[in-house]
Amino acid sequence: MILWTHEHIITLLPAMILMAGFSALLGWLLRNSTRQVRMIPVQIITVLLLLLEGWKQALSFQRGYDLYHIPLHFCSLFIFVMPVFSFYRGKYRAAVETITAALCTSVFVLMAIYPALIYSDYNVREFFRDFFSFHTVVFHNLVVLLCMLILCLDLYEPRRQDRRVVSLFIVIYGVVAATAAQLLKTNFNNFYSCNIPPLESLRLLVQGGIGLLAGADHVYFDRDRHGCGLCFAEPLACRPGLSAAEEGGGIMEYEMVREIKNLCPNNQMRDIFFEEVETNDPVDYVRRYLKGKAVEVSGEPGPGGVVTVYANCDGLIQKFIFTPI
Repeated sequence: MILWTHEHIITLLPAMILMAGFSALLGWLLRNSTRQVRMIPVQIITVLLLLLEGWKQALSFQRGYDLYHIPLHFCSLFIFVMPVFSFYRGKYRAAVETITAALCTSVFVLMAIYPALIYSDYNVREFFRDFFSFHTVVFHNLVVLLCMLILCLDLYEPRRQDRRVVSLFIVIYGVVAATAAQLLKTNFNNFYSCNIPPLESLRLLVQGGIGLLAGADHVYFDRDRHGCGLCFAEPLACRPGLSAAEEGGGIMEYEMVREIKNLCPNNQMRDIFFEEVETNDPVDYVRRYLKGKAVEVSGEPGPGGVVTVYANCDGLIQKFIFTPI
């Protein structure tokens, strides 16, 4: 598991240093200004976030809408909370400030520790060639800047009821996003499938518990649904073709071979990369691997549990071969 790729080190690290310096300087310059004035930088970034998201949604509709672009991911929450944080002055302003500060801090911590989880090195390489990659990188960097500005401009004051407010908000979001993920079979915030083994085990445990409470006799992994299904009639033994890892609710291990055709017309060789990965859904793994890119993904099962996944990125075909380890 690589926390910081080379692409993240040479782009995100200097960007975070510059953003921290800019936020500190702005905080010092506006230290004696009113809150209304100190909110102006945040309001500008909020408008930029809305413009970026609007452009992304419009482009997605134009290309044939991808359900993955529905703003139900964790980071998509900023589309909803930032306009309220920036412009709302009503009764519940304190609660909105608490939720916004908590969300910004969460993304900042993740970006500082594990940026490869937020967006891939592929998004960085395609930054100037693909809008969806551009959106992914810029959007999350703006959120990091928001976190720094909120701190340096003193726009949040901790309160005793903060934990209760944040907990309630997260529970509501979790119920909505997890339900939508199962109904739409779309991996919002890893509620449908997670490539981090401990979190996937927890997800399967919670989902299985909900199924048993709902009256299911058995809980099993359904390959067709790419997630943990609920069996109301037949026992697990009646489900043929499941691996030992799937029967136990564990994570499958694969050797992934990624083949990319060279873009140079005079070079017919392919770039080939090898990597060991853990996933129960190779197709969704590839979709998440190329997150931020408008792709068409299809999978073909083969003998011995081998799965071949083809990804069409604007005419460039990439092939991923998953071989069980």
